[in-house]
Formats: sequence, C-alpha cells, structure tokens
Amino acid sequence: MRFQCPFCSYNIRGITASMLGCSINCPDCGQLIHIKDDPFQSGRILGDFIINRKLGAGSIGTVYLAEQRSLYRKVALKVLSKEYSTRVGIEAFLKEARAVAKLSHPNLVQAFGVGEEDGVCFLAMNFIDGITIKQKIDREKKIKVDEALHIVQQVAEGLYYAWDEAHLIHRDVKPENIMITKEGAVKLTDLGLAVNQTEFNLQQEREISGSPSYMSPEQFTGEELDFRCDIYALGVTLYEMIAGVLPFDGATLKTVARQHFYEPPKPLNKVNPAIPSKVCALVKKMMEKDPENRYQNMESLIHAIWTVRQTTAPNKDLIPSVHTVSLKHLDYDLQKMSQERKKQITTTETKEKRKNAVFYNIFYVTTPILFVAFFAYYILQDRPNQRQRENAIKINSLGSLINRNNSDIRILEEKLDVLKSSIQLGNNDYDKILNWKLQYYKEKIENLKLSKEINQLKTLYDKTEQESHYKLSKLIKQNKDTELELQRREKILAEKEKVIRNFMKEKKALDKKAGEQENLSRKLQEIKKEYTYFLKDVLRIRLYTLLRKARIQEADAFINIKEKEHSGLDAFFEFYRKVVSDLKSFYSAVISSGTKYAGINAGKFGRIRNIIRTTVFLVDENGNEIQLPLNALPLSALREIAEKAFPDMKQSRIVKYCIFLSDSIGQSYILLPEDNEINKVAEAVAEYKLNKIRIYSLLDKKKAKDDAKLFLKEFSDFPITMEKYKSELKKLFER
Repeated sequence: MRFQCPFCSYNIRGITASMLGCSINCPDCGQLIHIKDDPFQSGRILGDFIINRKLGAGSIGTVYLAEQRSLYRKVALKVLSKEYSTRVGIEAFLKEARAVAKLSHPNLVQAFGVGEEDGVCFLAMNFIDGITIKQKIDREKKIKVDEALHIVQQVAEGLYYAWDEAHLIHRDVKPENIMITKEGAVKLTDLGLAVNQTEFNLQQEREISGSPSYMSPEQFTGEELDFRCDIYALGVTLYEMIAGVLPFDGATLKTVARQHFYEPPKPLNKVNPAIPSKVCALVKKMMEKDPENRYQNMESLIHAIWTVRQTTAPNKDLIPSVHTVSLKHLDYDLQKMSQERKKQITTTETKEKRKNAVFYNIFYVTTPILFVAFFAYYILQDRPNQRQRENAIKINSLGSLINRNNSDIRILEEKLDVLKSSIQLGNNDYDKILNWKLQYYKEKIENLKLSKEINQLKTLYDKTEQESHYKLSKLIKQNKDTELELQRREKILAEKEKVIRNFMKEKKALDKKAGEQENLSRKLQEIKKEYTYFLKDVLRIRLYTLLRKARIQEADAFINIKEKEHSGLDAFFEFYRKVVSDLKSFYSAVISSGTKYAGINAGKFGRIRNIIRTTVFLVDENGNEIQLPLNALPLSALREIAEKAFPDMKQSRIVKYCIFLSDSIGQSYILLPEDNEINKVAEAVAEYKLNKIRIYSLLDKKKAKDDAKLFLKEFSDFPITMEKYKSELKKLFER
C-alpha cells in the first residue's frame, strides 16, 4: 500500500496490513505519521489518485472523493469491495468500466480511468458537486410538476443516448442515482448494473438486480430485459417526485414484487387533484405492467414528455427541444417573467400580507383565552370524586370546630371518633392527603386538651406551687414540641403532594413510551415470522428441485451451507437430512443392480428388464426396449423397488423419499396425509408453478394454458386449495 505524507507530500511505499493502526516516520521529512486502521483513509494512493474522504457506498463497492495527481482535478473513485474482488467480480467490474467509458453525454457520468493495485480494483469518474433527487425530495417533500418533468426529460435523453450508442440499459434508475449539479445539469449516475443487451445469452439464468421499489415486473422474473425496464423505473421515479410517496411500499421483497405484478398504483390525480390529467396519463403509460403497453422506444417517450410540458411550463422558452441538453436552473420566478406575471405576484403578496395581519390579530386575542381555558381544564382534571368531596367536607367541619375558642374538647373528641368510624379512606393520593389532615386535627385536639389541663393546674398552683410549676413547665414544653412537630408535618405533607403530582406525570409519559415499544416489538415479530415462512418456502422449492433431479450430493451440500446461515431451523433441516440419507441408501442399493428388480411393472413404460448404473432398461407390451433414467419411473415402480431393497423399512418412510424422487408431489395429501412438512413442500411447489403460469399468461398464453393443464393434473388430489386454483386459472384465462 502507498500513502502520501501530510507534511511533505512524499509517496510512502511498502505499508502492509500489519502496519495499519501504527505510527511511522516519513522517510523524507522524518515527521511521525499515524496510519489509521482504515486502509482507505485520507492520503491513500491508488494509481494516479489520492483519496480525500468517503462519499457513499453502493451495491458492490465504496465511492471516495479523490484527486487525480497528474491533472489536479477532483474525481469520484469507486473501489470494488473485498468480497467481490474475485476473478469473476473483477471481470464484472472491468466490464462496467468499459460500458461507462463508451458513453460521453452531458446527462451521464464520464469514466476517466480504471486500474488495479495491491489486489484493489478501482474506477475513476467525474465528481458531481450537487445533490441527489432523493435528497431534494426529502428536503422539499414534493417537486413541482414541470420541474420534475424537466428532470425526467434530461434523464431520458441520457438513457436514449446509452441505448442508441451502445445498446446499454441501466436497470437501476431511481432518485438516489439522479443528481443535479450546482449549475443545474441533471446527471444519471451508478451504471454499475448496466448491461449490453447484445451480450445476453437467452438460455442462461440471470439474477434479479436493481432496487425493488423501482423494478419492473420483468426484472423480478429474471427474463430478458430491454430499455422498457428503464422506462418503468423512470415512471416510478417521476411518480415519487410529484406525489412525494412511492406507488408501492410493501414491507418485504415478496410484498413489493406482488404489488408490481398485480396491484395498480394509486392514480396521481387522487393523490393530488391539482396534477394535470396529461401528466397522470404519461406516468400511467410509463408504469404499465406489460412492456408492450409502455412507450416502445425512448424517442417516443422524450417526445411525449416534451408535448406534456407545453401545457405545464409557465413559459415555453424554458422547455429545451428534443435531444437538447439543459444546463440551467429552472427558476420560474426570475426567468422569462412577464410584467403581467409580476403584477399578479405583487397582488398575491399583498393579499397574503393582509391575511397574515388578520391571522396575527386573531392569534394575539385568542391565545390568552385558550391559555386560561387550558389551565382551568388542567385544574379540573385533578378534582376529587363525590365520596372524596363528602369526606373532605366532614373533616373540614371538624377543623372549623377546633378553630373556635369555645369548643368543648369532649365534643371534639366524640366528633373525631365518629369521623374515624364513619368515613373510609383508600390508598389513592387524595385520600392520603385527607388522612394526613385527620391526623393533624387529632394532634390539635390533643394539644387543646393539654392546654385545658394547663389551665386547671394553674388554679391548683396556690396549694402546691412547686409541683404546679413543674407540671406547667412540662406541659408548655410538650405543647411547643407538638406545635413544631405539626409544622414539620405540614411541610412534609406539602412536599409529598408535589412529589406525587410529579410522579403521576412521569408515570403517564413512561406508560406511553412502553405502549409504543410494545407496538414496535409486535411489528418486528410479525415481519420476522413472515420472513421465516418465506425463507422456508424458498428452501423447500430449492431442495425439491435438487432431489427431483437426483442431485443428491448437491442437496446434501446445500443443507450444510444453509443450516449455518440460518439458525433456529434445526428441525426443518433434520427432515431433509433424513430424506437425503434415505435416497443415498436407495441409490446405493439400486444402482447397477442388474436383473435383481426384473419384472417390476412400470405402467405405460412396460416392465423392468435390468438396471445398469442409473439407467433402467424396460420392455413394453409390444416387445420394444425403452431406456429411462431411474428418477423417471412412476411412483408405484419406485415404491416396489424400494420395498424389495428395504423389506424392513416402514411404508411411510419409503413413500416419502420416493415422492421426492418421482414427479408425484401432488399426491402427498393422499399418500401421506399426516406428514405436515411434505404437504407444505407440495403447497410451496404448487404456488411456485402457479406463479410461473401467472407470468406466462402475460407473455405467452398458449404456453401458460399448456402448463395450466399439467398443473391441474399434477395437483388434482389437493383437498381444499384445488378449487381455489381452478377458479383463479379460469379467471386468468378469461381476461
């Protein structure tokens, strides 16, 4: 690795991975330099480029702001991730670089160079100083209709050029990959998924690629693509710019795919009635689910956008001609503004100022009234109930009697006893306050009683002056201590009331947060459960396909790999491990068995003569010899072979692995009605085949009808869902 010294710009070579995180001395200037743990930190040199800082991360690599040393210019340097730095990954990365290098258009990023150093593959592109459309939507919520059409028109020009010049399609058009420079130019970025259609092999399997929310239905099926998938993604992007929301927003990939295939997006004029009908029609046609119903070339799309803008733009001079690049900001308030428009804006501003003045007058008058009303409501919220009010009246009446100087202490004590026996105080905050007040009055009555005793003792002072003086001093001291204690308790009572009120407020806030947390946990559990169901169905279909094709070793390896990737599915994988083990034993016993199983009836194929390796030689009723692979035999013949090979094995176990080997998964409900897992495999396979029929019904109805007949025959023994399948297929072909 190479790094540039920040003090003297010397090119330091020979930095190894073990030296990351350490400090070294520059060989030229001698300054101590700290090398961070990150191998792509500021100062890292790759070829002719010096990394400055990280800009973002993509699907297969990370993009950095760098400087090209030879030309002193800023570039965006895309570095291939370590996990993709294999032979295949580097070849794909170089293919991307060559695809981008072929194009030179103002609305597309330009590749400057590509290279490889120390096992790191990198691609240099022109650095775009601006913001993405995604950032613009997040900031403004929605984009003006004509401004959105202007952006889409420029993106369509770039896509038209890529298709016309090199037959390239983008496959990942979305707001994150569209940028607006500070000068106002629109740039389409990240051609990492771009492919050349002329390089497609129609027989090879192609992976699904792109961002699910913007992918066309044909991308989900992995079928042959052309520029119309970019038109669909551009339509979704235009929908989001104008409406401020995506047309499809499912929580899972499966849900989003279903929405793209079957659910129509909510019409734009229902999201916002102010959107012109011509704009709604444009977006609708761009997002047609069948590619044949979309615009059939980029030229017609660009012309359609240009035509719609004739009615949406405030001034036609702002609309660039077809195949003309716009490098100016769309400023509808300053560019080409007529005097009439200025006058209209001035009138509107005057009206707005008047409205604002009326609004502020109303605000200053009503705010104090609303505040008083809210304060009164808050006070009334804490009012006691009827029982508590009655108890408070009784206790307060006792307090009134105590405060009278001529009240008889005996009567006060009797009333206190009656109160204690007649009222019931609970454990709520208000009743606690009443209880404290009752205790306070009890202490006060005792104090009055002591005071009366003091007066009585004063009359006896003449007889026993010394004794009377002693008792009087003692009682006075007790009286003072009691008063101090009562004052202390009153203070404590007030503090406790304040603490209780604060506690109740905090409790309400915590209860609200707890409820929100519980709702979030429940949603996460639902998503996890849906993902597990979806994952199991994918694994079931994959394992059934491998076992049906007698690829036993691959199935065994697949189970080992997926069991490590997905914890918590031990019982699920154990079921298939037993099936694989039984099939291994079956093949070991049957392969090259010669004439051991001769004479077994194979239905329409005749009777078995002998078995050599995995090929079965049969003789039909006309004496003709037939050769079949072992897994092409009917289920009845496979069962008879297995019963002879393993006479002690249970019938249900034999039937289970024979079903996987033969093309009889649709009979599982009849043959193994109690086996829950194999019936779930049958349901998953049925749903998978039904989805293929749905897709082909849009593309090739004849093939779809032929597949539907085979489907109904194969799954004719389904107990409940068969009627549902028949009904759906009938509706599918009636449209």
